Amino acid sequence: MIWQKKKRGEAFVHPDKCDGCGNCVKICRHRVLEMTATENGKRTVARNTFRCTGCGKCIAVCPQKAIEIIF
Repeated sequence: MIWQKKKRGEAFVHPDKCDGCGNCVKICRHRVLEMTATENGKRTVARNTFRCTGCGKCIAVCPQKAIEIIF
């Protein structure tokens, strides 16, 4: 799994809250987010931090409130 450190101006996905629905992956036009499988087969989100522009669209579509923008 590819989880990142919290960086200013970028979306941060809380792995303990993410249920792997994929809404954020579908909405992100910069391809920052991608689905990956954990050891137990659960789907979760991994990040390509260098692509994030901090637009916040992923936050708006996350039903679990698992994503935040770090300021």
